[in-house]
Amino acid sequence: MENAVVQGVPNDPPDGSAFFEEWLTFRGNAPRREHLSVDAAKPYRYIWGAWLRWIASNHAHTRAAPWLEAGPEHLASFLASGISPSTKRVERGISEITQRRYWRLIGTLYEHAIGRGLIARNPARTIAEKPPRPENHEGQAFHALQWSALGKALPPPDSSSRWDLRDRAILVLLMECALSTGEVCELLTDQAEVSNKPAVLHLDGRRAAQQRTLGLSLATGQALSDWIKVRRSINSPPPSAARLFVSTKGGPMSPRAVFHLVATTVERAFRENQLDQPNHVGAQVLRNTRLVMWLNEGVDPNEVVRRAGYKSRAGFHGLLRHLDADAMARLRGGAP
Repeated sequence: MENAVVQGVPNDPPDGSAFFEEWLTFRGNAPRREHLSVDAAKPYRYIWGAWLRWIASNHAHTRAAPWLEAGPEHLASFLASGISPSTKRVERGISEITQRRYWRLIGTLYEHAIGRGLIARNPARTIAEKPPRPENHEGQAFHALQWSALGKALPPPDSSSRWDLRDRAILVLLMECALSTGEVCELLTDQAEVSNKPAVLHLDGRRAAQQRTLGLSLATGQALSDWIKVRRSINSPPPSAARLFVSTKGGPMSPRAVFHLVATTVERAFRENQLDQPNHVGAQVLRNTRLVMWLNEGVDPNEVVRRAGYKSRAGFHGLLRHLDADAMARLRGGAP
């Protein structure tokens, strides 16, 4: 059995975790195009850690650094083993998209190990001569019954819990406005005008297309207003003081917290309505569903582009299978 070890490497090679930190330091000092910050590397640290734990438990290694003994057959088994991805998904094993991401990241780290002279061959580059299939960007969207079940699972509008009111406001914004997780986390209190009827939300972003104003339904405006009244009583240290949504400790709302909120709500809604659990349960599915609903309801595609903060209709590419014939005809007609 071939493995990835170089003969004659030092007897005390770095363990996998120390090697990752070394690689991260290297990437942190890299030019802009290859620079990687500590925050951006969080999912990479999870993936690499999952791999280290798996190879240590599933390979009868003879060295203190079992990751250096890994061969393509080990990595192939790991990718097929059903290790949970860093973002919680309800699925059997790792999806092909997730496998591709794991494979690419692990391969990148082994390339660095080759440069260090720690190994001779990259197990990800020789994995059965056939890496996981390239990622496709076909998005998941909920159908009407699933969407209705999710709406019934929202925290009640008359809850006495401030955090229920926060969660309801976040969820209705995601479901009605097709916001991204990042947009929810970065919203500022003064971007919501709830005294107006209807209420409006002013969104900002790095790209011009992301800077847009969205009108809110009466119900969503009320949910937002209820939360803002509570938000005024919560002290938050800078730089969270101006944030619309904050954690229970007053700090900024993190993408992971938003994901957890959406995932637990979706799972509960599906379970209580005897529906099969979906493969993906994050905020992106809510965004996809709302975009599909707008397009199928006859909203002009150019207006949906604006509401979504996209630059063009190309953003709908992964949603085409969810569109009806009329929506497809409207999408194909006119300028992109």
